[in-house]
Amino acid sequence: MKVASEDRELKGFILSQGERGSCCFCGTDDKNIIKIDELLDFFDELLGNFETHPDGIGLLSLIQGDWSLFRNNETGIKFLNIIIDKLEISFFMQMF
Repeated sequence: MKVASEDRELKGFILSQGERGSCCFCGTDDKNIIKIDELLDFFDELLGNFETHPDGIGLLSLIQGDWSLFRNNETGIKFLNIIIDKLEISFFMQMF
């Protein structure tokens, strides 16, 4: 599974490490993409900065509000679900 990103730092990493192709998440063609497994360390560190709170703001809202990593919320939800599963993170995730 290969992905692209809207974030400048991630785009730089994807440009240097990736290849041209079609993004499995947002569906765009002829973008710089990278295998999702190559982003696990980045997201493991990023998600380690968050904790759940019953009255808190949703994870996707926090990430998008600060960094705009994803093209849209639908893409973000799909991506984060796969990342969280791959990292075997066990916490309740309120997306919005």
